[in-house]
Amino acid sequence: FELAGLKPAGENGDYLQKVPMIGIDTAPESTLSVTTPTGTMQLKQLDDCVLMDETQRPQSDVNADVLFMGYGITAPEYNWDDYAGMDVKGKVLLMLVNEPPSEDESFFKGKALTYYGRWTYKYEHAAKMGAAGVILIHRTDMASYGWDVVRSSWSGERSYLRGDKNPKLSLAAWVQLEVARKMLAATGKDVDQLIKSSQQRGFKPFALPLKVQAHIVNRVRPFDSFNVVGKLEGG
Repeated sequence: FELAGLKPAGENGDYLQKVPMIGIDTAPESTLSVTTPTGTMQLKQLDDCVLMDETQRPQSDVNADVLFMGYGITAPEYNWDDYAGMDVKGKVLLMLVNEPPSEDESFFKGKALTYYGRWTYKYEHAAKMGAAGVILIHRTDMASYGWDVVRSSWSGERSYLRGDKNPKLSLAAWVQLEVARKMLAATGKDVDQLIKSSQQRGFKPFALPLKVQAHIVNRVRPFDSFNVVGKLEGG
């Protein structure tokens, strides 16, 4: 920046601006189970599922009913709202990765992936709507990456802005497709049929006879990162 002729715009007359961050690592004693009409499924971290807590607390406990939310998208410009008429407060939302498939540029930008299809949007939007948690169903062709990517990306420390006041999920999770298949089969539902019906405009989310119990223990590490800031003075 100095070589480019920019003046310092950071703290203490230099180019660095401190950014308070927090690192969160899910501890191995964390657990996730799903009670179905036929019994309880204990899901194994990293193999069956990946679970996280975004709240920056040392631990979170979730005991909640489950709603199947299709893609979990509210996109007024595409006349699409999976949340219409749904009270999701305190619930765990089971939803699909990605977005409704399209060849039409005017509908979710055709083959391009919009922000609505990204896991970050799904977690953020569900938290704003008051959900306790989200479980994303991973399917390789829909996500465009395999489970090994999910496993490696979320098995270590994740960084967040310290003290972020935006709503956060106590349970932010992924499950393997076959785990979701067993979970839904116990309720009399077929996951492949649900994926097809979720792709139709007018799909209505619904409650499932499932209950999620999660105990998430976090290793929390405050640290500082830095922006590099310069300014070009005007006339």
